[in-house]
Amino acid sequence: MVGQRKISGFLRTHSVHALVLLVGLFYVLTIHAGLPWGDDFAMYLMHARNLATGIPYSAIGYVFNPLQPEVGPPVYPPLFPAIIAPAIAVAGLNTTLLKGEVALCFLAALWMIDRCMRRRVPAPYAAAIVAILGFSPYCWQLRDNIVSDMPFLLVLFLTFHRIAEADQQQWKSAGNAVLVGVLIYLCFACRAVGIAVLPSLFAGELIRRRAWPRPGVWISGGVALIGIILQLLLLPGVTKYAHGVGGNGAVLGQHAREYLWSLRHDWFHLGGVIGWAALGMLGLLGLAGYFLAVRRDLSVVEIFAAVYAAMIALWAADQDLRFLLPLIPLWLMYASIAIVRLRGFGFPKISTTLTVAAAVIFLAGDVPYYLHAGYGATPGGTNDPGFIKTAYFVRASLPADATIIFSQPRLLSLVTNRKSSVYPLTAGADGVLRYCHQIGAAYVIAGDRAGDPFENDRRVLDPIIAAHPDRFELIFRTEGFRLYRITSQSGAS
Repeated sequence: MVGQRKISGFLRTHSVHALVLLVGLFYVLTIHAGLPWGDDFAMYLMHARNLATGIPYSAIGYVFNPLQPEVGPPVYPPLFPAIIAPAIAVAGLNTTLLKGEVALCFLAALWMIDRCMRRRVPAPYAAAIVAILGFSPYCWQLRDNIVSDMPFLLVLFLTFHRIAEADQQQWKSAGNAVLVGVLIYLCFACRAVGIAVLPSLFAGELIRRRAWPRPGVWISGGVALIGIILQLLLLPGVTKYAHGVGGNGAVLGQHAREYLWSLRHDWFHLGGVIGWAALGMLGLLGLAGYFLAVRRDLSVVEIFAAVYAAMIALWAADQDLRFLLPLIPLWLMYASIAIVRLRGFGFPKISTTLTVAAAVIFLAGDVPYYLHAGYGATPGGTNDPGFIKTAYFVRASLPADATIIFSQPRLLSLVTNRKSSVYPLTAGADGVLRYCHQIGAAYVIAGDRAGDPFENDRRVLDPIIAAHPDRFELIFRTEGFRLYRITSQSGAS
């Protein structure tokens, strides 16, 4: 019996390590060079390149348009650029190496998620959560984007782990309190929405203990606040995220519909009634588990989940499933809590049935996806021949101080070292020309590529160019792209 217990303990401890290594092998074998459309990564890369070469952090070519804040603020938080800057200093913009670095952050995040999950659910459930995340087609698709989501997952769950450790020690260790404060700041330094951890910590103290926060909590809060204030003073452009905040009933309803559709389509990969039934079942289990946790095991995690969800709901810009990524492990944990409690309440058959149903749901969506997935380099972006030719023409023919209007402004700035901005979508021809005059933009690139990145070009920009041929002179054309010179800005008011 002792030997069996040792073997069982060994398997519980090391099975997740093997699982994480298997995920890592899968990611390494499927990483390809190049950058896709979508240009969040371009801004991180420009910041990291500045850090690597000694250029001021904020001195990038992207020109922020306050009328289109969803494209991104003038600067991004500094932690992720600082993580990838050494690789850029050594190997330049080696996208394969940089994607591998992000994948390593994801593997470390999976390991840390397992440690956090084991505090709340049995080890097999924690391992299942790691497997679902590790082999999620959605997370796998993110391998082509050099963005902060995976590092944020790592820092966030490391913070949760250290807060739990501090709770066990009754916050008596000043050193651990300082470490927690540093980690809370790093959550904010990785993604601005990470600031949600700080109020969640204090709210947890007040709600759970119905008492004034303990001294250790104040130390953590003070350390985190010092870091946050210093960053805001040094990088005030991060506050431009506030331009994208706004909430009313219509906005919240639209966000709910967008996220439900994205979860069904992009996470579960199940269509029709089956997809909605799967989403409904796991959604109800997650809600049930959340309320059970609030009643019996309330921690900073439960408060963070509510605060974070409220913050992204109030973000008025277009929603993206990756905004939900920090909540998905928690959702799976709460669903597991509900299933485990059903067994404890005397319903083992129901608990087993739900466990099997959840496994079938993920296998039914993931297996067909991987069987039909493309494993070559992602088309578009820096793998698009037309864009490569356009960028070469810009570098070779346009002035070094040129400012260009383009739907993917940060990617263009990254590859051409020219200033770039996006045009306002709802201002009409006069508004677009006025904005060009305001920022000194003398060139416009219109994209003909099918798909979301250039949908607005066809819907908004092309009609303006067609209606004002005297204002837009075609100077370069290649497959998928047209480059115009704005011939006169006089009269743009």
